[in-house]
Amino acid sequence: MSDNTYFHLLGPGSLPDDPDFAMNPLPITVGVASEPPMATLEQYHNVTEALQLIEYLLGKCTDYQGDPVHYPVADVTALDDNNRHFLDVLLGEGEVSIVVQVDETTEIQIQESIFCGFWRVWEIQHGQRVADRIEICPIPACVCYHAQLYAHESALLPPVGQRQLMNALPLAHELLSQAGKAPQPAHVINLTSLPLTDDDRSFLADTAGQGNVRIRTRGYGESLIVSTGLKNVWNIRCLSGLKGILLETYEVSCIPEVALASVEDIEDSAQRLRDTYLWFKELTHV
Repeated sequence: MSDNTYFHLLGPGSLPDDPDFAMNPLPITVGVASEPPMATLEQYHNVTEALQLIEYLLGKCTDYQGDPVHYPVADVTALDDNNRHFLDVLLGEGEVSIVVQVDETTEIQIQESIFCGFWRVWEIQHGQRVADRIEICPIPACVCYHAQLYAHESALLPPVGQRQLMNALPLAHELLSQAGKAPQPAHVINLTSLPLTDDDRSFLADTAGQGNVRIRTRGYGESLIVSTGLKNVWNIRCLSGLKGILLETYEVSCIPEVALASVEDIEDSAQRLRDTYLWFKELTHV
C-alpha cells in the first residue's frame, strides 16, 4: 500500500524525480502484460461468482459508447478470497496506476488491468480496504471528481521573496487565467521548451499549489501526472530512467488524455476478455 504521507507534500515542485512511486495493491506480482497467465488460471476452481460478474460486465459492454460518468461497474467487495484472487490473476496489472487522496484517512487506489479501460478500484479507510470494484470506462469518474473537489478555480500569486525570476511571472498569470476551464483541445504550457531557472519552477509550483491525485502511466514511456491546487490544472512529466525528465508541461483539462482509455481500446479489451472467459468456461466445463 502506498504511503499516505507524500500527499501532504504533493505538488509539481515537490516531486523532483520520484523514481519509487509504486502503488501496487494487487496481492500478486505481474508485469505489464497483454494476456492473462493461462497456466495460473487453470489452477482455479469454484469461481462461479467471479465468472458471473465477468459475464455481466461483458454484457454491459455491448452498448457502451465511452460515457465518462455512466458506465459498467461491478462491486466485487463481497466475493470470497478464491473468487477475488481469480479476478486478480485474470485482470492483472496494466499501464496506469492512480492514487486519489480523499482526506486524511481515506484514499482510492486504482489500477488499470491488462485489459485497457477495465479498472480495479479500491477504497481504503484507515489502512483497510472497504470497497473493491471493477469499472469499465476511459478513467474512473472519481479521479476527476475528487481532483476538482479538492482544487480551487482561482488563487493569488505567491510572494516572489528572494527568488530571481526570468520567465515565471507570465506563465503563472497564464495558469491562473486558465484554471477551472476544460478547453478542447487541452491548453498546454510546455516548460521544457522554455528557459526556466530553478526559482522559476518553484514559483510556478507555488502558484499551482498542491493537489490530491497522482497518476503513473507506463508502456512505451513513463509519465507522472499530478493534479494541482488549481482546478483542471495538471503537471505532467515524461520520465526516462537514464535521462531524468524528458518533457514537463502544465495541462489544463479535466483529465490529461494520456491517462485515458479510448472507446476502441475498451472494445478491443472486451473482445479479448470475452475470448479468455469462453476459453476458461470450456476448460472447466462451467
